[in-house]
Amino acid sequence: MKMPDFPEPSPDRKGPENWQSRLFRADNRLVMALAFVTMCLGILSGGHLYGRYLGSFVSPDLDNTLVELRAQTQKQKIKNDSKEAQLTVMAAKLHGAQAASDSIMPSTNTLLEGEDVQRNRRHRL
Repeated sequence: MKMPDFPEPSPDRKGPENWQSRLFRADNRLVMALAFVTMCLGILSGGHLYGRYLGSFVSPDLDNTLVELRAQTQKQKIKNDSKEAQLTVMAAKLHGAQAASDSIMPSTNTLLEGEDVQRNRRHRL
């Protein structure tokens, strides 16, 4: 079976080595610029429409839930602040009680000195 004879390609269409010269010719530059601008406009309009689609899911119930959560957060902050104040007061009371206890109790050095004195008395006897 004999293959049909195809006409020879034109010189500017020969082989893959000339693809750049064909792609960036003056008449193709305009086509590529228009394709680029069309692509950018398509992306922008698609993004805008998708954003509007996502925005349609926002409902009044969601807003009410957010307000309730913010109110609960404020209540918890107030509660934490009052607990922190109570903790500070209790720490001050503990410090005062510790100071009073230290003033009443003799120091450990005093007890050791007393034992040494008793040993010396026994030793003398």
